[in-house]
Amino acid sequence: PAPPPPPAPPAKLIIDTDMGFDADDAAALCLAHALADEGEVELLGVTHDSGYPLGVAAIAAINTWYGRGPGQARAIQLGAYKGPFGTVSPACLEGEYGCSPHWPSRSASPPHWLTGGYVNALAADFPTGAAVHTAVHSSADVPDAVHTLRALLAAPGSKDITLVAIGFATNLAGLLQSSPDAISPLSGRELVASRVREVVWQGGWYQPDHPDGHATFNLDCGSPYFGGAGWAGTSAPA
Repeated sequence: PAPPPPPAPPAKLIIDTDMGFDADDAAALCLAHALADEGEVELLGVTHDSGYPLGVAAIAAINTWYGRGPGQARAIQLGAYKGPFGTVSPACLEGEYGCSPHWPSRSASPPHWLTGGYVNALAADFPTGAAVHTAVHSSADVPDAVHTLRALLAAPGSKDITLVAIGFATNLAGLLQSSPDAISPLSGRELVASRVREVVWQGGWYQPDHPDGHATFNLDCGSPYFGGAGWAGTSAPA
């Protein structure tokens, strides 16, 4: 009999997540780590796409649990969006009728972040790095997400990366809009065209407004994607 075909190389993944209020993000990241442990995927990096400062610290805690945290031998790259998107009005937090906290405003002053208790617990109660000097306490301790995404895509390689988008479109929009810089002479669109095989999207609403009357979380920050600028890969909303 013919010898079996050689095993496929592990899929290369970048995860962009709004880890903050729903537990699906934590489950997806843990699943990616488990698949990496089995040799099914190569997890290149994780970026956080809402402005909540502790979100990336929770990501770092999960990465550290799996041996891929800051300062560990198998450390992966981190990045975070550092703008105002991801805030809600005080009325939303108080459950005012007709105001859904799942459809955040682009800004609120003072900021009231859309988040859940598990993120704070992960950031406070679990190691977020191999040692004190490598720990991630907030988004201030990691590069901007677009910087991280550009660095990951600029690394030598073929068109073999799957970008897994879980949540807001802030970072993907920023990546598409990014210009050549010290990381790469290519624009964001050119980097995507050269390295990204597909985008797998979980979540999103494709109309201007949600049925409850509130602007959707991808309407403005994701307009370069949903408005037709497009990706070189394929989109597979989940």
